Amino acid sequence: MEALRQLIRIFTAKKILLTPESMHLLRSLTEEEVQNITSIIQDLPERDVLIISHDLERFIQLAKNLDADTFYQLKTRLLVKHGKKLYDDYLTLLEQEAKSISLILLKQHAERKEKKTREEDNTARAASSSPHPVTTSTSHSPSSKLPAHPSLSSLTQHQSSPIKTSQSHHSPPTPLPSEKTRSSPPSTPTPSHHSTPSIRREPLSPAQPSTSPAPSSSPDEKTGSAQSITSIMSRPETASPDTQRSSYTLVKTPEAPVGKRDLTAFISMLTHRYQRLRELILQRPDVQGVVPVRRVIKSRDDEARVIIMIRDLDRREDRITLLAEDEHDEITVRIRKNDDQKLWEEAQELTEDDVIYVEGIMRNGTLYAKRILHPDIPLGKELPRSPLEEYAVFISDLQYGSIDFLQPVFERFLAWLEGRDPDQRLQAIARRVRYLFIVGDLLDGIGIYPKQYEELTVKSVRGQFTGAAELLKRIPAHIDIFIIPGNHDPVRLAEPQHPFHEKHAESLYKMGNVHILPNPSWVRIGVTNGFPGITILLYHGYSFDYYANDIPLLHEAGGYDNPVKLMSYLLKRRHLAPNYKSTLVMPGEEDHLIIDPIPDVFAAGHIHRTRVGQYRNILLLEAGCWQGMTPYMEKTGHIPEPGKAIVLPLHTMKPIIIDFLGEEDIHHHA
Repeated sequence: MEALRQLIRIFTAKKILLTPESMHLLRSLTEEEVQNITSIIQDLPERDVLIISHDLERFIQLAKNLDADTFYQLKTRLLVKHGKKLYDDYLTLLEQEAKSISLILLKQHAERKEKKTREEDNTARAASSSPHPVTTSTSHSPSSKLPAHPSLSSLTQHQSSPIKTSQSHHSPPTPLPSEKTRSSPPSTPTPSHHSTPSIRREPLSPAQPSTSPAPSSSPDEKTGSAQSITSIMSRPETASPDTQRSSYTLVKTPEAPVGKRDLTAFISMLTHRYQRLRELILQRPDVQGVVPVRRVIKSRDDEARVIIMIRDLDRREDRITLLAEDEHDEITVRIRKNDDQKLWEEAQELTEDDVIYVEGIMRNGTLYAKRILHPDIPLGKELPRSPLEEYAVFISDLQYGSIDFLQPVFERFLAWLEGRDPDQRLQAIARRVRYLFIVGDLLDGIGIYPKQYEELTVKSVRGQFTGAAELLKRIPAHIDIFIIPGNHDPVRLAEPQHPFHEKHAESLYKMGNVHILPNPSWVRIGVTNGFPGITILLYHGYSFDYYANDIPLLHEAGGYDNPVKLMSYLLKRRHLAPNYKSTLVMPGEEDHLIIDPIPDVFAAGHIHRTRVGQYRNILLLEAGCWQGMTPYMEKTGHIPEPGKAIVLPLHTMKPIIIDFLGEEDIHHHA
């Protein structure tokens, strides 16, 4: 009853009139539902209070099943989708958004309940098998029982003074050779967190952090594994005190070919692709007995196993015919709809230039497929975790220079990195941020699409670089910043893309903690004496456009709205642009877009949405944008989701999404 009385006092303070009907409804609520409404109502701005007052009973029915984080998340989604239309029928739209994630909330609730039950069963079994009685302890030793999903509301209220970290000094960020390691001096140790209850989440001013909901997942491909900022896991007991700072290594930064390229360069690149992907396929334990196409054609054996590159593809309602080849000969492969339903479904994702293993039966010069395999990621790959509690932050697509660049929102992000966020829990994370990745499109560029020049506030390349550098200078010097180019940046569009030219980006090259890399690049972070580090694959994602629109199954699975599916598709093929038509490529002696080595984290941008997921223990991070909807986006129906940063705790590898977007930002740019 005390919780209900507190809620009524809040209603009174907010000048919300409680009718007999609404009072009767409130009395029928459970204590948990009352607490949910309390957490929402106490932080409502005046505009929202006026809206819900008109239909209070409907609001109570909606809010009783939502926590504050989810409510503000729904509001943010509404603002992005509807803009000023939000004023028209606020509660109707809120209900629609709530329904769209209700299954996700139920799934998360079921998972938490299942995990709690499992832990209780384990504790009971341990107690029954122990010769000594089990006693309950409130100490924080490694054996202490922790909540199934500890949240930030369970972290300590005792915040120590900000950590003083010595600033590292780096040489100018020219492109560096592979496997060159940089290290930083040690920093002052920081206190660990202890669990204590009831810390109210303070909103970011004026934006409210929230997370994207997590869609359902398959065994290999898991989406939405990001945590809310209110469910950050506290540091595991095995993590060592932060008495040192980790370093980074540039694993692979392809040197993009220069000069005029002839037909020989294309042949060399495609030959290298076939040979390397063939090697990866042959490493699979389920692939044996592969022979060249020449022997299959001449052999009288019925069964055949080949590794081929698809040259052409003909789709019919009842069959798919491939014209494929190895290094010396070509062969026709046919997949029939009625032979094997699973094989038929897999064949729907095939595209030209795929390198695949085919097992089948030869009939009249045609290989009828029974089995198809891709290079793929080996099963059993483990996701490493750092012994230090450090964080990496991933953002993309600032589009600096655009009239729709959300500079106030980005400055809110910078204020957080500077440690000036009003939320002490976010301050604690910011103090431990060690790496920042900007995954392409730092600038909006010039002449990228028709009439873009009219939509620029900064109309020169040098001016855009200078303005972006002035913002990035606010980031503390102990944070290493890695930047790759994207399709808007002033480098050639063909991949692999060069790093920014120093004569244009001189202001960035003068910053000691900025490292300018090509697109794509492999970087290993978190390296210590006893820990080899975590490998990050950075790729802007220009090829995503083709796969989101031209591969039927990917388009039907959500296209741009499901980048986890797109990224999983590429990992399965071990190539960032398996179809030559999917992106412009600068040919050379090697194919630099092969996904080799296997990363621990695959980070991309380009499509202006923030998503996280997992494929065979590789984290997939699709970093969002910092640009509102442009007229060009509006014409093409592309709806951005700006203002979010992905934060990766290297000691747990469980991503967090922080939303820096405020309502006034969206309305200003709507």
